This record gives sequence, structure tokens and C-alpha cells, in this order.
Amino acid sequence: MSGIQQMLFASTRPQVTGPTDPNFASVELLLQGGQANGSTTIVDSSGNGRTPATNQDVDYSNTQTKWHSTSLKFDGNDYLGYTYTADLQPSGDFTWEAWLYPTTLSDFPTLMGYGANGIALLYHNTGNSIKIEMDLDGVGLNVEHNTGTSLTINVWQHLAVTRSGSDVRVFKDGTQIGSTQTLTGAPSTTRNLSISSYVHPSSGGGASPANYFTGFMDDIRFTNGVARYTGNFTAPTAAFPTQ
Repeated sequence: MSGIQQMLFASTRPQVTGPTDPNFASVELLLQGGQANGSTTIVDSSGNGRTPATNQDVDYSNTQTKWHSTSLKFDGNDYLGYTYTADLQPSGDFTWEAWLYPTTLSDFPTLMGYGANGIALLYHNTGNSIKIEMDLDGVGLNVEHNTGTSLTINVWQHLAVTRSGSDVRVFKDGTQIGSTQTLTGAPSTTRNLSISSYVHPSSGGGASPANYFTGFMDDIRFTNGVARYTGNFTAPTAAFPTQ
């Protein structure tokens, strides 16, 4: 084969790329490990490159890792806060998910929340149950559901909550926990998003953090407009794609 032919052949060969996510365009936030140990610069690997408005002592740690060289460490008084934008609100179908490694499960630790007027997914001490709360009108909860299943201390586990149409489901390690809940309409919230804190309403919708998560997280992903899981599935076996 001549040099010209080799060049033409090389230019027409398929380019080798990493794994891809067909719904990546709908990923609004993707927080992964892999940054330098001790770094407090939180990187969003979605196409949005969001920077937290508040980082209360969250850093990367190599103490416990899942897919990357480090994971996000939460010491029990740490949280990440993201300023309100419409595309960070779960207004229709959505998927919130993360890998979690809790080191303690006291004081109602929250995984993510928007304050009283929105949605919160948290571990609830009462009955040792993962609990989902969703509020449509800012007055009364439309979904308040104890799943009957606990998180496990000192173990990595995948947790996901999805909404498909009016159906809200919670999954642990790919298996639905609790019953399918019904929610119509859209949560009415303009609150800031918090990771590892239930943000209570205050003047102007500012954050008054409480109920922190203690442990490590990896692959925190919010997909807006897509219910990735509507039935039992195999928990992810690799880090989420970044394309």
C-alpha cells in the first residue's frame, strides 16, 4: 500500500472513542471522583461545567473510592450548593442517582434537596428507611414515602430516584424499593439545589443547611427529562460516561 493509500485508509477508519451515553445531552449535573486528593475544586463533568455557589468543606479523598482515584468526601457538616436554574429543577421526567458510601446514618442525613418546596431524597431514621419527599404546591407533601429499606454503613451502594410520567420510583442497587408513587404536575420550587443537606427555606430562598450526609459519594448524576430506570436494572458496572 502506497503512502497516499495509507493516509486515505487512516482518514476513513472509525475513530476509537470511550463509552457514550445516549442521554448525555440531558445530563444537567455529573459530579465524579478522580480529582487530586484533598482538592476542594468541585468539577462538573456534564456538558454544563457548573460550579457550586457554595462549597462547605467538601473535598476529594482517596480514603474510599469507587470508580476513580478519589471520591467526594462529606464529613457530616459539609454540603454543596448550586444556584437555582430551571434546568436543575425536576419539573417532569428525571433521574437522580449516585453511588454512596455512608459511614454513619444518624440525624436524618440528606442526599440531595431543594428545601420544603420541592424534592428531597434522604435516609430517614424513623423506621430505618430511605425516604422520598416531593412537594407540588409548597404547602403539603404530595409524595411522602418510606421505602422500608435502609442504606448500609461502610458499603458502596447505588441509589436512584426516577419520575416517569406520574410514576415516582426509588431503586437501591438496581432493585426498586418501596412501592411506585403517583405524582402529577411539577414541583413548585425556585430553591437552590443542595447536595448532602436539606436546605430549609429562608428569606430570599437562601440556604440554611441541616441534616448532613456523612461518608463518600461518586457519580452523582441528575438527568432532566429522562427516566432512565422504570423497572429493575443492573446497577452500573463502570463510571458514567462523560460524552
